[in-house]
Amino acid sequence: YETAIAAYTRLLERYPDDVPALNNLALIYQDRRQFAVAESLFTRATMIDSTIANLYFGIQGNQLLQGRFRDSRRTLDLIARRFPTNPVLLGEEMRDASAQQHWEEAERQAETMIAAARGDTLALIDPYEALAGITMTQGRLAEAERHWHTQLTLSAAAGSRGRQLFGLLQLARLYQRYRNAPERALALVDSALAATPLDSVLPGD
Repeated sequence: YETAIAAYTRLLERYPDDVPALNNLALIYQDRRQFAVAESLFTRATMIDSTIANLYFGIQGNQLLQGRFRDSRRTLDLIARRFPTNPVLLGEEMRDASAQQHWEEAERQAETMIAAARGDTLALIDPYEALAGITMTQGRLAEAERHWHTQLTLSAAAGSRGRQLFGLLQLARLYQRYRNAPERALALVDSALAATPLDSVLPGD
């Protein structure tokens, strides 16, 4: 991280209006959990180019990570006015509700995302993951287990091995933590690693 920060800082000293560099530097600070710094960099980038929706999502996400829910709400409302058809907006609305533990609203948003996906296998993975997490958090284990199995079916059909491994790990966590079935959880993870050795997974996954 330090090397990357130094490289982007030097670049921005020469080209202070380089929006991709500002975006990438903000993401590094976000990964380091320096959310206020990341937010300020995303904000600076929007002052250079206000037509890029993802920069505003960066601002909103870091406000959310700081627990600044009113600011996050204002930013989401701004995004909705400026980029009303952006496909990311529904997901961010769902995450905003989840972060505040407004579970009914989060669940409604996830179901809206499923309807909007219109059978797009890849687009359906996110909302089913969300539903699985929401229901598991509330102790609705049978529903959560069903949603994780749907996520596994969708991620396999989409060829997203990283997402499938994530789903398998979450299902194993459900068995271990909530079903008191550690042997079943371990067998699930072992079979997943046997079927997909980690060195065969694409770096992006």
